[in-house]
Amino acid sequence: MKSLLIYFLLIAAVICVGCGGNAAPIQNSSEKNISAEEKNKSKSNTIVVYFSHTKHTAAVAKKIQQATHADIYEIVPEKPYPAEYHPATEVAKKEQEENARPAIKGNLPNLDDYDTIILGFPIWWYSTPMIVNTFLESYDFTGKTIAPFCTSGGSGIEYAVDTIKTLAKGATVTEGLVANDSSKISTWLQKIMK
Repeated sequence: MKSLLIYFLLIAAVICVGCGGNAAPIQNSSEKNISAEEKNKSKSNTIVVYFSHTKHTAAVAKKIQQATHADIYEIVPEKPYPAEYHPATEVAKKEQEENARPAIKGNLPNLDDYDTIILGFPIWWYSTPMIVNTFLESYDFTGKTIAPFCTSGGSGIEYAVDTIKTLAKGATVTEGLVANDSSKISTWLQKIMK
């Protein structure tokens, strides 16, 4: 009887040693071990900010966001612009003549975590829509880079870039892109994202 008890104790001891605390933990195959460095790399330091009236600029902004894996924010006016083209252009012209700063609906994004702001808008009366100027005057852009792009019915982006440089004090403003032709986006991004 005593030898049988010793036999069972030896078997139990062997089993316990085999299940010791040095065994590697079992991981679910769907879990990923991501280091803190990898987490920081995956967090974007770029945001695409855009204003779009007819959704043309929105379409370009979304292409840029997908290409860069940046965060994205839409500037939405508190008081919507008229949907029809001519009434909207009249409102835009009046805002420009009055140097207006239309209110932006909702909360503005916190730009502290971003180094690069890719800023998109339609060209209205040869420059930035006044609501974009509201956005530009809402922040201190010191040490940040602003990369402007636009959609346009025929005007260039040069005057808009000058406006951005004037309003976004402290920012580095890159070469702008008239993004009517989406095939130019990739080349432009390669230049500005160096």
